[in-house]
Amino acid sequence: GITTNYSTCTPSIKTCPDGVCDVVEGRDPAVCPQDCTSGNIIGGHGKGTGNLGIKSGHGICYCFPRQNCYCEKDDIKEQLCDIVCKTVITGAVALCFVLSVLVSYYFIHRYHKNSPKPPIASAEMTFRRPAQSYPISYSSSNVRRPSLDSMENQVSVDTFKIPEDPKWEFPRKNLVLGKTLGEGEFGKVVKATAFRLKGRAGYTTVAVKMLKENASQSELRDLLSEFNLLKQVNHPHVIKLYGACSQDGPLYLIVEYAKYGSLRSFLRESRKVGPSYVGSDGNRNSSYLDNPDERALTMGDLISFAWQISRGMQYLAEMKLVHRDLAARNVLVAEGRKMKISDFGLSRDVYEEDSYVKRSKGRIPVKWMAIESLFDHIYTTQSDVWSFGVLLWEIVTLGGNPYPGIAPERLFNLLKTGYRMERPENCSEEMYNLMLRCWKQEPDKRPTFTEISKELEKMMVKSRDYLDLAASTPSDSLLYDDGLSEEETPLVDCNNAPLPRTLPSTWIENKLYGMSYPNWPEESPVPLTRFDGTNSVFSRYANDSVYANWMVSHSAAKFMDKFDS
Repeated sequence: GITTNYSTCTPSIKTCPDGVCDVVEGRDPAVCPQDCTSGNIIGGHGKGTGNLGIKSGHGICYCFPRQNCYCEKDDIKEQLCDIVCKTVITGAVALCFVLSVLVSYYFIHRYHKNSPKPPIASAEMTFRRPAQSYPISYSSSNVRRPSLDSMENQVSVDTFKIPEDPKWEFPRKNLVLGKTLGEGEFGKVVKATAFRLKGRAGYTTVAVKMLKENASQSELRDLLSEFNLLKQVNHPHVIKLYGACSQDGPLYLIVEYAKYGSLRSFLRESRKVGPSYVGSDGNRNSSYLDNPDERALTMGDLISFAWQISRGMQYLAEMKLVHRDLAARNVLVAEGRKMKISDFGLSRDVYEEDSYVKRSKGRIPVKWMAIESLFDHIYTTQSDVWSFGVLLWEIVTLGGNPYPGIAPERLFNLLKTGYRMERPENCSEEMYNLMLRCWKQEPDKRPTFTEISKELEKMMVKSRDYLDLAASTPSDSLLYDDGLSEEETPLVDCNNAPLPRTLPSTWIENKLYGMSYPNWPEESPVPLTRFDGTNSVFSRYANDSVYANWMVSHSAAKFMDKFDS
């Protein structure tokens, strides 16, 4: 390399070269050009003081009377090993390599032959993916084709050791499993009781997520991915992780228990709230209404549900996390009607099997996916915004199936041509406009979750309407049949509905609220006039065809007595 102890020809090595061009050397550059040359220096070198001379050089440095210098490395080398030596060394290395491979193969084969195969219930799991026909995916031209990912390793065996995380590990002996809450092809969620969870005294009701015995390594990866993600998040509207059992048995994720299950099933059950607590005398069942969570929903409640979810998604977006499967089935309802976003990796097939199209790595929620996710497999926070728009539609329709009557494979081209779901009958223009903005084809034109939260806050302040969640009539079920369209599903228009006022106690209230109490006749028992509808005392019940002052008349009371007797 370059060094100050370079080789050169010099009359006196004490003064030349010493890296300094002194007065004597400066008067006649030929005295020591190594210190005073200012001309070109060829080869590897370092300049001396004042940018003169050669302070360090590479190999031997030569200088000539005209002050031209160059440094070059000495090419003379001593041959350390001849051709025979090199041949012997190469052969020895190759022989050692072959022997090491053979020995390793022998011990690995012996280990697998003699050691018992670990069961699925152990922490070191062996997953087998059975041979099966290729799952079908759809191209942008709607052509069915085998998924490329599905073709790799149709039969494979992989062994995976789950590392222990002391901060989150929970003693398996302190966990008592109960009934199954949800179940799919590869995973399930069960209700459980945990003893001394997170330092709490006594028992805590929790939910436990786990794999089934036929799960593959892909499903295990999903569950571990969800485990690692939930470690990072802490928000009132995101399901809370309590711990995990990862050693000496199957992997269990211990999460917060949501009393009312998925939002989708909660909304559908809410349609039955009205008649479920009406007694034969038309009065409220007080024991049922003691629980505020079981009261009839208002439009304000539905907007609140959407707002809570938007706040949770805003938090995930700020954490740079993408959910990829936001839908009513993956939002849980905890006590106090608190929304909890869940299912970040595993349970894409646990609660609603018919919501997905089978692809190479599981079921794909086609009807909730953004255009860029369907066609280009791009997943971002803005694709989550698209899914949130579909979730809004589910909330407004009380758990209806998106794109009713449209097969998933047909949806690809429909969305590409600009098709979007129409406004449900009981949905305000303001809410529907928010949905349409979430479904913009260009992701950057969709609102952010921060903007969505602010808009929903404004809607909550404005909301005063009562939403009918009455007993299901035959037409009510049409929305939940994938073979029918939206237009065939009549819903209650809540835009002009009266303010909530308890259960209907009169014929007129029954008509306004649409509760369909079976003891009410189709027509009013007394004639109604337009004066009744314009009476200012009852203006909030006024309607072009139904007049509300009848509800306080004496004839109404007599009519009620007749039905109650």
